[in-house]
Amino acid sequence: MHGIIVINNSKKRADARPAPTVSEIICSFKSRSVVECLKYVKENNLDLSGKVWQRSFHDHVIRNERSLNAIREYIANNPVNWEMDIDNIMKG
Repeated sequence: MHGIIVINNSKKRADARPAPTVSEIICSFKSRSVVECLKYVKENNLDLSGKVWQRSFHDHVIRNERSLNAIREYIANNPVNWEMDIDNIMKG
C-alpha cells in the first residue's frame, strides 16, 4: 500500500500534547486497519494466514510539486505494474 500524508503546520494547536510523529500516524493506521481487517475476515469466515502489514515503512519527504506529481503517478500505476510482475513470474 502506498499513500501520501499531508502535514499542515499552519494551524496552532490548542492541545498541550505534541503533534504525532509520522511513525505514530502510521502505527495507528496499521493498528486500526488490522482490527477492521480481522473483523471482516471473522464475519465472512475467510482464511487469513500470515501478516497483514510488513514490519516497517519507507518514508520520503516530498519537497516540491514535481516530486509530488511523480509519486502520485507511481502510486496510480503501481497496481498495473504489480500485475505485470506477477504475469512475468508465472510465465517463468
